[in-house]
Amino acid sequence: MKDNLRRLLYVAAVALAAGLAVYAYQNGAVGNDATSESKPSSVERLIPASGSNVLRQDEVGIDLAAGYDATLTINGTTISNLLDQDHTDGLQKNLALGLITYTPGPGKRVEKLASGRNCVIANVWKPSEGESTAKPVEWCFNAT
Repeated sequence: MKDNLRRLLYVAAVALAAGLAVYAYQNGAVGNDATSESKPSSVERLIPASGSNVLRQDEVGIDLAAGYDATLTINGTTISNLLDQDHTDGLQKNLALGLITYTPGPGKRVEKLASGRNCVIANVWKPSEGESTAKPVEWCFNAT
């Protein structure tokens, strides 16, 4: 009788642990799709929010706390305001508002977002400390 009870308790414990693991996996905030939920204090908002669904021509960017600057890398392509082959990349910076955005379009470095999963890295720093102190903030979203 004791062996049967012990086995039953063991099976129940394993089933409970498996159920909790599945629940945590489905509802946990992990990875680049959950960055919007656990962003650093220098970041007020990610554009678009991590894990969201957007159109392939939608704006990408970051809304920073006062006193920060950033660059964007979209799917491995760095976007900057530097002149490149007689045109700018199209990165828009409004540091007074802390808003740094990029809208893909014809003739730009990124003409449209990739169909499916897209990932962005914003290297964020305080201008008073220099770009060499930048810390990456990475998030991903889906485009259709």
